[in-house]
Amino acid sequence: MSGRSITALVNGTVLSMVLVLAGCGSGSGGDSAEFTFKVADSFPKSHVIAKNLPVKYMKAVEKASKGRIDFEYFPAEQLGKAEDMAEMVKGGVADIAYIAPQYYSEKMPLGGIAGLPGVYEDSVSGAPAFYELMRGKLYQEEIKKNKLNPLLSFVTGAYQVATAEKKVSSTADMKGLRVRTSGGHMELTAKELNAVPVSLAAPEMYQAVERKTVDSLFISAESMKPYGLDKVVKYCTTNLSLGGFGAYYAINQDKWAELPEDLQKIMIEEGKKVSLAGGRALEADKQKQLKAFEKDGMELTEVSEAEAAKFDEVSDTVRQAWVKDMEKRGLPGKDILAEMKKLTSEQ
Repeated sequence: MSGRSITALVNGTVLSMVLVLAGCGSGSGGDSAEFTFKVADSFPKSHVIAKNLPVKYMKAVEKASKGRIDFEYFPAEQLGKAEDMAEMVKGGVADIAYIAPQYYSEKMPLGGIAGLPGVYEDSVSGAPAFYELMRGKLYQEEIKKNKLNPLLSFVTGAYQVATAEKKVSSTADMKGLRVRTSGGHMELTAKELNAVPVSLAAPEMYQAVERKTVDSLFISAESMKPYGLDKVVKYCTTNLSLGGFGAYYAINQDKWAELPEDLQKIMIEEGKKVSLAGGRALEADKQKQLKAFEKDGMELTEVSEAEAAKFDEVSDTVRQAWVKDMEKRGLPGKDILAEMKKLTSEQ
């Protein structure tokens, strides 16, 4: 074979390899995309939140934009820890990421509103309320200052009291119980109920209950199974609101500015649709989980109206303490709380 033929063969082989490798990227869209965004969060792809929020959102935007936008998804903290994701977006490590304001109490204190007890009853009413707050007053007061543009959001189900040995059906039953908390609102709520707060990270909950380091947890029903808590919890309330968890996915403000208006509109519109549908999906999953828990022997308790009102009196004390703390910092906590309650009542 001549030198020229060998050279042609080698060049052809290299070109083929390049073309093959070019088709092996992790993006979910086509090669014709004008904009490709790296999306990061902390959830496994199988998690109910991942499946019903970022994954559905990316598919919806790709379809609505006719492939002009596509995404590369990095779940399960592949790009960094959950508590670092706001900085990752601002620094360009990710273009879009999961932002949980409760992890950033110094920089995003107002966004912790969803963690307060008694601000919403379930994710069906809480999701649209938190979304509107996120796109409105919360954006103007806090998110914008952090150079982020929020796209979609979610709230978990309202926190219940889950216990291993003692059934809770009144505020009096809480006295002396060692309650796992993650600090902040949750710790204050436990203290106001005459319980003993024990600060533990979420992955430590199962072992703490199993070893009787704690007697109870404030937790949403849909969060129990992923931590194996359905195996050690024997009793759980169903109609309290002792806190919650709200978060959103936000894009780097500079990246947002690069998009033409028609694509910005698509990303906002699809974000709202997915956020509201996500609230319904999380509630459906919660109800499914509760039925399974009950079938497996867990006793579910609906607290009486009179006792639920007592729990809410305690919750109000915690909410007002939060407002005072915000006002000491020169922040409109009272307005944000009133707006969240108003939005929730309208759902």
